[in-house]
Order: sequence, then structure tokens, then C-alpha cells
Amino acid sequence: ERQTGFQLEKVQAIHDAIVKEDIMSKILYTSDWHLFHNNILNLADRPFSDIEEMHKKLIENYTRKVSSKDEVWFIGDMGMYHAEEIAKIIRNLPGRKYLIKGNHDIRNLECKNLRMCFAKIVNYAEIVDKGRHVVLSHYPFEEWNGFYRGWYHVHGHVHDKAYLLNQISNRFNASVDDCSFAPCTLDDFIQKQEA
Repeated sequence: ERQTGFQLEKVQAIHDAIVKEDIMSKILYTSDWHLFHNNILNLADRPFSDIEEMHKKLIENYTRKVSSKDEVWFIGDMGMYHAEEIAKIIRNLPGRKYLIKGNHDIRNLECKNLRMCFAKIVNYAEIVDKGRHVVLSHYPFEEWNGFYRGWYHVHGHVHDKAYLLNQISNRFNASVDDCSFAPCTLDDFIQKQEA
């Protein structure tokens, strides 16, 4: 009887750990990596001495925030040309990855190995993140589906120039240039906007 009670406690502890781990998984958003795009260092005034340093920082920040259980939405502009090399980088990153196509992704997506890195590749998506509706597009919208019902919009494309857009509540820029070169959760965006 004592043995059975101990076994039940052990089973309950394992169950609780599994449930906790499932709850701990998260959805993250990132955009505008521009891998292998040397000129992005100047165009977006990125603080790196060369493209290799930029790649290293993006990968470090990503792997620090993303676990294998997480979902990550890449919201466009993965890189410039070099599709096979981009695929090698993306394939080795943790998490289940999805891609919202950006203007610099079209040609690269002709590469099968790059397409295989993503569970889904679309131009636009509407998802639910912890019960909150989120509209995803590479390009920023002034209004989006659910705009008047409190839905969120996550986009990229504008790099660190989001300040040029109308300041709209619940719209967030996922560009690495505006997110300390790291993926963000919806809660990260909300906290940043409320600060």
C-alpha cells in the first residue's frame, strides 16, 4: 500500500511536469532577418561590423528565447539570395517554424530545402495566441480583421521605421531592428507598447 501511494505520487508529479511543460510552450514572432544581405548593415543601420557578426547575434538571441516546443512565425524577409545557406541556418534553429512571405522571400522560396524548413508558408494568417486573435502580414495594416474587436496585428517590413507609421494600439512591428535582434512573444509586444 505504501509502495502504491508513492507510485501514484510519482505518476502525478510526472503528469504535472508534462502539463507544466506544455503550458510553458509559446508562440514567438520575428521578421526581417535579411540573412546574407550585406547592404542591410547600412540600409537599416545595424550595429554589426559584418554580416557574420549579424548572423551570430540573430542565432544566439533566437536560441536563447526559443525552445523546441515553441512555435515561431517568421514574418517575412528571411534573407537575400543564398537560399541553400539560409535553409541550413533555419533548419538548425529550434521550434516549429512558419513563414509569412515577405518581398525578399519570393525568389528564395524556389529552393525546396528552404521551403522544407517551414510547417506552413503563406502570405497572410490569422492565429490564436493564448486566446488572443492575431493577424499576421509582412506589411503593416492601418486596420485589420478584428480591429474593432481587440484583435492584434503583427507585421514586419518597416525595420526600425515603425515610428513613421500612425501609432495604432495592438499593432506590433516584429522586425529584428525594432526587437533587439530577437524574437518576441505577444506579451513582449504588449509590455513594450504599454511602457
